[in-house]
Amino acid sequence: MGRMLGAIVILTAIMLPSAVSAYEPGKNGFSGMDFLQGCANPPVGSSLDGWCKGFVLGVVAGVASEHQMNVSGKKLCGSGPSSYEQIQLILQKYLNDHPERLNEQVSTLVLEAFLRAYSC
Repeated sequence: MGRMLGAIVILTAIMLPSAVSAYEPGKNGFSGMDFLQGCANPPVGSSLDGWCKGFVLGVVAGVASEHQMNVSGKKLCGSGPSSYEQIQLILQKYLNDHPERLNEQVSTLVLEAFLRAYSC
């Protein structure tokens, strides 16, 4: 398990610079605008496509973990998204509906998008 995690970290460190080289991150880190510019329509099967999917799925996994641990006191209800495409559509809709927030950390925006889409 440790070797696998190490390999994933190394692979991510190698691939990340090339995946995000098409655009510059916002001053406050990777913003909603950065995500839309780089991840709205990446070529299917490209390293950028994989990075975008991995990023969003990682954030969603973190949200699910937080929900399970009941740390935030907020709840997600319903069955949740069934595919990456559904996850991407929920996030893109939220980002497009809230252009005033595109300079904020995309991880925060992902959390809010899913809390709104699947709130109790």
